[in-house]
Amino acid sequence: MSEVHVTSLSNSVKNNEYNLSRYITLAVEGEIDQVSELVDSYINDGKSVKDVLLKMFMPSLVNIGDLWKKGLLNIAEEHLAVTVTLSQIERLTQSLVPNGEIIGTAAICTPVGEKHFIGPKVVSELMRLSGWNVHFLGTEMPPEDLIQFLGEKEIDLLVLSITLEENLPAVLEIVKAVKSMDKSVVTMLGGSGVDNIDENLISDVDIISSDVSSAIIEASRLVSSTTLNGNLEDYLSFIGEKVKRTRILKGWNQQKLADESGLDRTYISSVENGKQNLTLGVLLRIGNAFGIDIQTLINRE
Repeated sequence: MSEVHVTSLSNSVKNNEYNLSRYITLAVEGEIDQVSELVDSYINDGKSVKDVLLKMFMPSLVNIGDLWKKGLLNIAEEHLAVTVTLSQIERLTQSLVPNGEIIGTAAICTPVGEKHFIGPKVVSELMRLSGWNVHFLGTEMPPEDLIQFLGEKEIDLLVLSITLEENLPAVLEIVKAVKSMDKSVVTMLGGSGVDNIDENLISDVDIISSDVSSAIIEASRLVSSTTLNGNLEDYLSFIGEKVKRTRILKGWNQQKLADESGLDRTYISSVENGKQNLTLGVLLRIGNAFGIDIQTLINRE
């Protein structure tokens, strides 16, 4: 990797506690042994595998992709760096067994048109280590085959990932089909492609976040709550009633809550009537407006 590539990395990457600049340089050059030594040095210093996945591999992959988009890496270099990273993921996680009870079963894939698989692969390992049973289905999953799979298996959560906003229509097609099934499956959308998407366009998706940690936590809470307390429709009704009760206790009307949360009044009305799927972003807005955290908002009392 040439000097211009290294200097093109952001200061946040170069100053990262995991020395991402060195990791990216070694990965692009295919120096597998040196990459392993670097990764192992952090494990030996007490870093957890989950931390390495989340704070080293994920941001490295994002920056490798950015370097390729800027023309500072060619396809061969980008593919080599991804392959090296995948080998590290498999090396670190193959012998690890999650502790505790299984939260639920998740299926993870990308829609047709989305070829990037390494990000969803990292997410699948993070979820497995967080207590999930995970089916990693790979990339470019045809909607009809995915729906058949969901219908035949006991799946609690479907995770879709996109890096390109142009693949959003394929996501919406899948989500629409999932919502028409005669079983409740929570849907989650992540990846760098969701950062600038208008939430109104993806309001049918239950959890939307490019922040892997918060998305996994929210999925665990939502699936656990719906599993223990009924189907998703019942749970949305419960949250709606809680939002309404909290609003009334504060002496607010729906317009006041809409103003404080930055949402539309008709949207608030749909939430309170249990007719609106709630994204992580919406829950944060409503919780912040009330001055309470998400856990307080979604947990049954």
